[in-house]
Amino acid sequence: MNACAAVADFPICCCVTQARRYPIRSQDIVRLVLSVAFFAGAGANLIMLLVAPEIYKGFADLSFLPLYQSLWRRVVVPHLSVWVALLVAFEVGLGVLLLSPDPYARLGLISASVFTVFLVPFWWGGGALINVLLFGLMVWLLRFSYPEPVLSLIFGG
Repeated sequence: MNACAAVADFPICCCVTQARRYPIRSQDIVRLVLSVAFFAGAGANLIMLLVAPEIYKGFADLSFLPLYQSLWRRVVVPHLSVWVALLVAFEVGLGVLLLSPDPYARLGLISASVFTVFLVPFWWGGGALINVLLFGLMVWLLRFSYPEPVLSLIFGG
């Protein structure tokens, strides 16, 4: 008697024993990691907004583009709660899209790529390289097709 037979009602155990239509590929694992990163980013932004919103006031100070600094101070900061709520919703949306099959996965990769490029001028003081690397990674991921949702590849389904 194997462990899965002993706990046949436990869904994860049963999913492990099912045959998959598509194998789990490295690019699917990367999509999962990126999705978790966007969910974590949404959570972090929400917590910062609720606990320490003053953190956002100087966010554009390191930008090398005066336009970013000006727009940040004149448009974003006065309506910070609205903009951060939109950012949180956007990041959650990206996470969901990245977990989805095509064409939604592709939309998520394109949207996330544009988002990371948009962040480069904000993070010039240290995080720009990370965003450039993430952009390259997501462009690389666009080479592949994604016929299955990530979670069904992992858990069977």
